[in-house]
Amino acid sequence: MRIAVSFLLMSGLVVTPADAQSRRTTKSSARSAPAKSAPSENAAQAWPIASLTVRGNQLYDSATILKVAGLKIGQKVGKDQFDAARDRLLATGAFTSVGYEFKPAGNAGFAATFDVAEIQQAYPWRFDSVKADEAKLRAKVIAAEPLFTKVMPGTDVVIKRVTAVVEEGLKEQGQPEPILGRVSDESGGDLQVVFRPSTLPSVAEVKFTGNQLFPTAQLQTTIASTAVGSVWTEKRFREILDLTIRPLYETRGRVRVAFPKLSVEPAKDVKGLVVTVDIDEGGEYELSDVVVEGTANSSRLVKESGLKTGATFDGKAVQEGIRRVVLAVQDRGYINATATSDRTIDDKEKKVKLAIKVS
Repeated sequence: MRIAVSFLLMSGLVVTPADAQSRRTTKSSARSAPAKSAPSENAAQAWPIASLTVRGNQLYDSATILKVAGLKIGQKVGKDQFDAARDRLLATGAFTSVGYEFKPAGNAGFAATFDVAEIQQAYPWRFDSVKADEAKLRAKVIAAEPLFTKVMPGTDVVIKRVTAVVEEGLKEQGQPEPILGRVSDESGGDLQVVFRPSTLPSVAEVKFTGNQLFPTAQLQTTIASTAVGSVWTEKRFREILDLTIRPLYETRGRVRVAFPKLSVEPAKDVKGLVVTVDIDEGGEYELSDVVVEGTANSSRLVKESGLKTGATFDGKAVQEGIRRVVLAVQDRGYINATATSDRTIDDKEKKVKLAIKVS
C-alpha cells in the first residue's frame, strides 16, 4: 500500500488529497455544532492507524484523551473518523480547541497526532455533606467523564453536566437530593469544584465566647468575609476557623488555641444560622529554636530568616522568615527553591522548635 499524500488538521485545519487541492475549515469549543462539509470523492478513503500521540496536554493524560477520542491503533480511518474523534474531545468541555495531524508511516498506515489546547481554569473536585458512598459516587462521575479523575474545568457547562451525574448517583444509592456544584475557595485560597446539597443553610452571623486576648468585634471582622454567607457544615466552618481565627491567635504565641464547641441556632432577623464559637485560647508559647535543613550554610540562613529565639512565637513572623530563607537560597542561584516547615511543640515548657526544610 502506498499513501500518496499526507493529511493535516491542526486546530481543525483540514487538508484532503482531492486532485491535490486543499480545503480548510476550523474547529474549536466555541462552536456548538460541527460545520457540515461537502461530500468528497476521498471521504471513503481509509488507512490503518500505525501510531497515536497527543500534544499540548498538561492536565489530562494522553492515554485517557485517546480513549475518549475513540480511535485505536490498527483501526482503518479517514477524515470522517478523525473529525468525529475531534468532536468527541471538544464535547468533554476540557479543551478550547482540538486539532489533528495524520501522515504516512511507511506501509504501516497513518502516524496520527492530536493537538489539544486545554482550558486552564481546571480545579480539584470533591463532595461535601452528601449522604452517600462517596467512593461509588466518584467512580460514577469518572465513568461518565473519564478525563476528570483529578481536576475538571470550572465552567458552567461542565459543572452542570457533572451535577446531573452526581444527582443520578445519589438516586441510585437511595439518597436523592438536589445538588449545587460551584467553584469555591475553601482551602486557604485554593479553588475547588465542590458538589453539595443545595438545601444546606448558610451562615448569617458568627458569635464568640471564651475570648479574652482579642475583642469579639475583631474576631467577627476577621472571619466575616469568609464565613458569613457560606454554606453551613461543621467541617467546612472549622476549616474557616483554621484559616482565619487560628492564624490571628498564633501571632500572639497561642499555638494550641482550640474551638471545642460550636453552637448553631436560626437567625431571628434574617434567613440563615447564627454560629457561636467557644474559644479555648490556650497559653503563650515561645520560639525556642530554629534550624534550616536541606541546604548548606544552615546557620547563615537562620540569621537571614530574621527569626529570634526566646521571643513569643509569632506565626505571621514565621511565615515571613520562611519566605526570606527561600529568597536567600534563590539569590544563590537555586531559582526553583521552595520550603516547608515542621513544628515540635513542648507543651510542658510551652516552647516551639521550628525546622525549615528547603527543597
